[in-house]
Amino acid sequence: ESFSDPAAFGAEIERATEDFRVTLERYLGHCRRIYEAAADMFLWRSLHEVSSYLRRGGLRSLWGLRRLDALRSMDAANRSFFRDPRLVQLFDRYATYNGSSPFRVPATLNIIPHVEYAMGGYAVEGGIYAIPAAMEALARRQGVELRLNTPVQRILTGQGRVRGVTAGGREQRCDVVVCNVDVLKAYETLLDDPQAPLARRYRGLEPSSSGVVFLWGMKEGFPSLGVNNIFFSADYAAEFREIFELGRCPSDPTVYVNITSKVTPGD
Repeated sequence: ESFSDPAAFGAEIERATEDFRVTLERYLGHCRRIYEAAADMFLWRSLHEVSSYLRRGGLRSLWGLRRLDALRSMDAANRSFFRDPRLVQLFDRYATYNGSSPFRVPATLNIIPHVEYAMGGYAVEGGIYAIPAAMEALARRQGVELRLNTPVQRILTGQGRVRGVTAGGREQRCDVVVCNVDVLKAYETLLDDPQAPLARRYRGLEPSSSGVVFLWGMKEGFPSLGVNNIFFSADYAAEFREIFELGRCPSDPTVYVNITSKVTPGD
């Protein structure tokens, strides 16, 4: 039975941990209330546009700020709900969805469990690679000219606006440039403007954590493992202290193993 179903998950919690099904229900209800207070403003709107705040819904979101649980860490909030440290560690994992530490990030990020349990996620047939492949096919059907394997050296600017790009040693004039490079890298290399206000702002921000990813092919199956498997470190606080305070790869890292061939045998 799938533990994505809160009822099944609650029953497993009662079987295998020190907590109870009602604890999970209370916790997910708390996460839902954060979502109701935060989603309109923080997920669907731009925080950089005044119009977001002047809307009736925007004002309601601001009024609901006290419900966002922003004055304590995710770990502190999770410890206030669960007695079993393994459940605290499990729900602390959601901080890593945006590269944060559960011991430092506001408990507002407990919005994520609600999204995952109440709304679910989508698996892409053919894997993530199928998304850009589908976008390419659609673009070609629409008559878009694609120039692949063509490095962009510069984004051209003039008179306060973007004028085009230099790619593959050739200038290409255009009205709009969409750049998906890291913001700081774009200012430093493509725009050659490392002292731009936005560049200085991003340079002063602490980076989020990254991950080390291996793609392995195995000649045998592992029936004891599922599609998603997390092997947690023994000391979660020490793991995040090494990453965020000491700036090094943790000596005992949490390892996530995703076995897609259990869903797509061809993998």
